[in-house]
Amino acid sequence: MFGSIIIYLLILFNLLDVKNIRALGLLPSLLLLFLSIKIYPELYVWTFKKLGFEEIPYNKTMSARESGYLNYVFYEEAKRNIALKALTQNYNFENRTLNLIPVKDLNNIHLLVLESFYDPNSFENLSFSENPIHTDFQSFNDKQNFSTSPVYGGNTAQAEFEILTGAPALSKYGSIEFNLFSGNKINSALPNLLRELGYSTIATNALKPDIFNSYNAYRSLGFQEQYYITGDTYLKKGNEWFISDSDLLDQNIKFIDSLLSRASSKPIFNYVLGMYGHTPYSIDTSINPLKIDVYRNKEVKAEARLKRSVNQIYYRTRALSNYIKKLNIIDPNAIILITGDHLPSFPGIDDLGYREKDLRKVPFYLIKGTKAVQLNNRSYHHFNLTEIILNFVFKENNVLSINSEERYDEIILQSIQ
Repeated sequence: MFGSIIIYLLILFNLLDVKNIRALGLLPSLLLLFLSIKIYPELYVWTFKKLGFEEIPYNKTMSARESGYLNYVFYEEAKRNIALKALTQNYNFENRTLNLIPVKDLNNIHLLVLESFYDPNSFENLSFSENPIHTDFQSFNDKQNFSTSPVYGGNTAQAEFEILTGAPALSKYGSIEFNLFSGNKINSALPNLLRELGYSTIATNALKPDIFNSYNAYRSLGFQEQYYITGDTYLKKGNEWFISDSDLLDQNIKFIDSLLSRASSKPIFNYVLGMYGHTPYSIDTSINPLKIDVYRNKEVKAEARLKRSVNQIYYRTRALSNYIKKLNIIDPNAIILITGDHLPSFPGIDDLGYREKDLRKVPFYLIKGTKAVQLNNRSYHHFNLTEIILNFVFKENNVLSINSEERYDEIILQSIQ
């Protein structure tokens, strides 16, 4: 019905030879199309895909360029309406409030999520000419915990979603939850909960703000300040493909030091997303030579990119130990949580004998003051890391008292309203 009306109007206004009448004729056509997206959005999404248009999960701007801006706007609105209809029919979260009592002394929190960060020693079929974990980081590595990421080898935003919301990334309304976020406030996201307590919430992302819709997503989550590799923030990129963890953390510690030196009593939530471990695992050998040889099954030398990745870990763990030391000087009571978004995608990774068996499991490190903490429960997921942090902030246990799927739906509903 809508299609017939639109075709009729387009034919009618094309037949009329009046100045600007064709442009005016397009307005009711677009209005009718928009109404159809409101009433039956599933049809538009189905048609979008059947006609061969593609959504590029990590970049909405590129998706719009490939599909046509107006077409993609309608597609996004149709997806939002599908989610909105399903969620408002099933839930009523309007009256749900979190009455939480904060602890007396609120410490600064530093949360580091590093691209493809892992412990090479966890691969039983790999051996090395020397330990790929730097000696300065070994004491922390001895106390490593493990968490299951929602992804393997890519889609970093899914890991971010879990860590920053405390909800599992279920991909119920799109492959990447961040792409649904428009800047609308998500009350119970980790940064917003901390912001309500008076924390300054700061995000540093070693990419650009349009990747994974990060700028809008971080606004929704509650970050007051955002810093990217855009040339207009404190973060400056070097000569390597991705900014190294050493450069990233050195710049971040200087930035945090300048904040802490000011006469402000507000605690800080410092969130840092690194990208150095991203494929193709490039490394500037003039600065960081490949000093560690890597072998498969103790005989065959591993391929070049696996060797580069292992050597990256050596320098990355050195950078982390330096960062922790400097942070302990300027912020001795800080709570530090370090983890990876996911494991790197290696060729033949199934044959490398990953000790944890699940290729979505990655190490995480919890450091209170100067000491690493090894937790008793080894069955964590990334969405549990939110609560681990909140347990340092609120007196209550089980702060997020709602089952994981309902929490997911609540987060999505708040992000799209």
